[in-house]
Amino acid sequence: MSLGEGVLTRAGVRRDWRLGVERAIEWMTDQLPRPQHLSDHARAANLSPYHFHRVFQQVTGTTPGRFLAALRMHEAERLLIRSGLPVTDIAVETGYASLGTFTTQFTRLAGLSPGRLRSLVDSRGDDRVADVAGRWAPKRADGPVGIVDGGVGVTFACLAGNADKRVVGTGVQRIRFGTVPCGEYRVQAVCLPPATSLADSIDRSRLTGWTVAAPRTTTRIPGCHTAADIPLSMRAQRPTDPPLVLALPVLAAS
Repeated sequence: MSLGEGVLTRAGVRRDWRLGVERAIEWMTDQLPRPQHLSDHARAANLSPYHFHRVFQQVTGTTPGRFLAALRMHEAERLLIRSGLPVTDIAVETGYASLGTFTTQFTRLAGLSPGRLRSLVDSRGDDRVADVAGRWAPKRADGPVGIVDGGVGVTFACLAGNADKRVVGTGVQRIRFGTVPCGEYRVQAVCLPPATSLADSIDRSRLTGWTVAAPRTTTRIPGCHTAADIPLSMRAQRPTDPPLVLALPVLAAS
């Protein structure tokens, strides 16, 4: 076998892995309200559970369990702003038997409670993200600056640290954050067309032309380096990217 054939074979294996992970994600999405197990996801990908878990993490940058939680929370956000269902029914529709567990998980991942999200979108859902960004300003502008590469539109970014510490920033090519306590942070960001409404920024199924931060570009920064530039490498979202559940534009508007 030639070197070229070997490279093609490895590329083919990676393609098969990606397609298998995409099948598993489709299965997760189709069966969202039902109990799910790693063996179900592995079967959809046609891989053993052990191998599937490793491959899934390589392809998506996260575990199947965390990806499923993000899918459920993203659907919960959509139902909160697009339906009149009570929060209890939304919890059931997204696979949670306990309202308390659902509310705790939602608040941790979205950055605000289900009721608060619904209330904000009810009152300000038609606001354009460009106007939100124009009104938003950190309490102190001595934090790090995000430098956007590849995003065309209004970018909302978050530095997420341990113990659910979060610092939100927004802008176009430069993202100004407020004061960032010393620590290490993951960078999450979404770039949206300026005319996008707050409601559509949550229910992104209606959008075209929006981008997300590439997962492995910059995942951690030292929080005490407040003068540092943070590169935000943006690209179109892929099926294997976990949904961005953190309600960044709504948090900036609140």
